[in-house]
Amino acid sequence: MTTKTLYYAILFVGLIATCSANWNRHHRENRNLFPNPNFGHTEDIDFRLTFAASEVEISELETEFNIRLNTLIGKSLCEPGYKCVALLVDAGLREPRSNCDSLEDGACEYQCGILSNIKYHLNLAKDLNQREGRATGVFYDVVLVHDFSIGESILAMARNDGARTLLISDSLKELVCSGIERQEKLHHIEFKTPYSVGSKACREAITFSQEYSFKLPQVLLMQAVKPIAFSLMHYQAATFLDTDAYVYSVNSTDNIKWFLQQGDDVELFAGSGPKSPINAARWIGKPSIEITREWLQALRSGFNNETGWEEYGPIPQVWGENYSPDTKGSWEFMGANRDQGLLWYIFGLKRKSLYQPPRTGAGLPFGLEYMIKHLSGIHNPWSSTYIAPLEHIQGIKEVMGKIARATSSWKIDSSTLSLSKGVSDVDKFLHSCAMRIEKNSKM
Repeated sequence: MTTKTLYYAILFVGLIATCSANWNRHHRENRNLFPNPNFGHTEDIDFRLTFAASEVEISELETEFNIRLNTLIGKSLCEPGYKCVALLVDAGLREPRSNCDSLEDGACEYQCGILSNIKYHLNLAKDLNQREGRATGVFYDVVLVHDFSIGESILAMARNDGARTLLISDSLKELVCSGIERQEKLHHIEFKTPYSVGSKACREAITFSQEYSFKLPQVLLMQAVKPIAFSLMHYQAATFLDTDAYVYSVNSTDNIKWFLQQGDDVELFAGSGPKSPINAARWIGKPSIEITREWLQALRSGFNNETGWEEYGPIPQVWGENYSPDTKGSWEFMGANRDQGLLWYIFGLKRKSLYQPPRTGAGLPFGLEYMIKHLSGIHNPWSSTYIAPLEHIQGIKEVMGKIARATSSWKIDSSTLSLSKGVSDVDKFLHSCAMRIEKNSKM
C-alpha cells in the first residue's frame, strides 16, 4: 500500500468515526424526535420504519381533512426499550385567560385545577417509572392536551415539572363546525337557542367571540376532539382524563397493564354511565391511524339526533336502568353529539372493539371507578364551593390528600407572603391554589 493510499484510508476511517459520533450525540440529545420508548434498542430499525410510516400517514390525514395534528412539546419520561403509556389530561377555558394571582374567578380556579391535576399525575408517573418501570416493562408520560385558551405561563409550568403538552389546532375545531354545518344543510336544521350548538355559534366559539354567554359551544369543541389521543402513535396506550379525574393509586394501573396485553378486539376500555353508553371522562385507548381516520371522517360528516354520526341510523339502548334488548334507543343520550357519542359510535357500533368491565366483581380488569376517581362538580378539589364526598365513596378522600401533598411545595410561608417582596403573581396564585386544596382535603 502506498503512502498516499494509506493516507486516504486513514482519512476515510476518521470521517466515518466522526459521522458516527455526531449521529450518536444527535440521537442522545434529540431522542424525543422519535419519542417511542423502543428507539435505541435491537428493534430500532423496525420501529423507525413503523414510526416513519405513521408520520407519513398522519401527514396524509392532514392533507385529506385540511387539518393540523400538532406534535408533542416536552421531553418524555419513558425509557428506551419499554412500553410507554400516556396519561392525557384535557383542558380548555371558556375564554382565554393569561394572568391569575388569586382564585377570584372560575377561570383562575380552573387553572388551579389543571396544574394540580398535572402535578398529581406527574408524582404518580415518576413514582411508577422509578419503582416498577423496568420490572413491568411499562413507563408513563403525562400530557396536557389544550387549546389556545390556556396561557403559555400555565404550559411552561407544566413542562418545567416534567409534563408534555399537545395543542389542539383551530383547524380541528373548524372540522367539527363544518360537520355541524353539513347536517344543517342536509336536514334543514335550525339552531335558534344557545342551548343548541349550530355552526355559527360553533365558529364563534373557536375565536371566543360568541354572542352567547352559555359555554356549551366551547364544551362541545373540546370534547369532540378528545379522540386526538388515538393519533399519538408513539404510545402503546393512552389514558384520557378530564381535568377533574385522577388515577387512584399505583395499584390501580393494573387495568392499563391488562389493556396492553389485549389484541385488536379490545381497542377501547371505558365504563358506561346511567345516561350514556360510555363515560368519556375516563378511558383507555389504543392509538391507531385507522381509528384516527374514522374519527376525522365522523367529525366531517357530522351528527344529528335521529341517525347519529355519519347517518348511522337507530341504535339499541344499552344504558339506563330500564334497559331491554328489544328497546330501541336514540341518539339523544348525554354527550351523543360529542365525545361520548363519538366513542360509542366508533368502538361500540362500528369497530365493535369496546370493552366495558362489570361494575362489580373480583379480578382483572376492575371497573374504571376503582381505577380513576372522577371528582366532578361540587367535589372539584379546587372549588370554592367544595363539598366533601360521603365517607363511603372509597378512595376519594385519599386522592384529595394526595393532591394536597403534591401541591404543598407551592405554599409560601406567611412572613414571606406578608412582605410581598420577591413574590411574583404566579407564586401567589400557586400558593392560593395549594391552600384551597389543602383546606378542601380536610373537610
